[in-house]
Amino acid sequence: MKSINPKRKKPGFTLDEHRFVGRELFDLRDRILQLYVKTGNAYALKEPAAGLLNRALHALDKARSELENRMFEQHGDAGRIDYYYPGIEVSKLLTLVCNTKETLR
Repeated sequence: MKSINPKRKKPGFTLDEHRFVGRELFDLRDRILQLYVKTGNAYALKEPAAGLLNRALHALDKARSELENRMFEQHGDAGRIDYYYPGIEVSKLLTLVCNTKETLR
């Protein structure tokens, strides 16, 4: 019987899988942001529901950033920033990230 080696490294995503997962996370973040704004318009942003949506946005942002880092570690220059941040130019991305951090505080 083969033993499972806990130190064995998993293969990670292919570039196509990074593109798919990145787009899904992007769409999910956009939808949660819409719900956060809708909640903020109906209730105080200090309400527990708004706080939970805010934490979900932060968690998604961290996951996207971590997966993007892994993509570039694994695939180097073959990876593309728009896999996790589709349709956004790099300069616009930096502005978006800075504005989002200010909004979510």
